[in-house]
Amino acid sequence: MASNLRKKGLAAAAVAGVAASVMVGTPALAISDGCSLTSVGSLTSCQSLYINANYSGHFIDWRVCGGTLGTNWRVRDYTGGVVVGSGIVNTAQCKSGRINGLYSIYRIELYAGTPGASGTIDNV
Repeated sequence: MASNLRKKGLAAAAVAGVAASVMVGTPALAISDGCSLTSVGSLTSCQSLYINANYSGHFIDWRVCGGTLGTNWRVRDYTGGVVVGSGIVNTAQCKSGRINGLYSIYRIELYAGTPGASGTIDNV
C-alpha cells in the first residue's frame, strides 16, 4: 500500500515537473527577449520571441541600438500581426521607449539593419 502511494506521488511529481518545464519554456511567458544582427553572412533582419504585455500595466518596453549603419525596428502583435510601434535608429545610437495599452503578446523585429544592431523588449 505504501509502495503504491509512493509510486503515485512520484508520478504526480514527474507530471508537475514536466508541466513546469513546459510553462517556463513557452515564449509567451518570457519577461524579456531580443535579437542582434551579426556580421555573419548577409543577415539584415532578426526577431525576438513573443512575450506577454505586462499584466497590470498593459505595456511593452523596447530598446534598440543602431549598430554600424543603423536599423529599422517594429513591435508586432502576435494575434493580428498589427505593428504597434516602429522607428529608425541611426548609427551608433540607442533609443528606448514604452508602448502602452497592450493586452496580447508581442515581439520586436529589426529589419534593413547592419551588423551590431540589436533590439530587446520586456514587460517589467
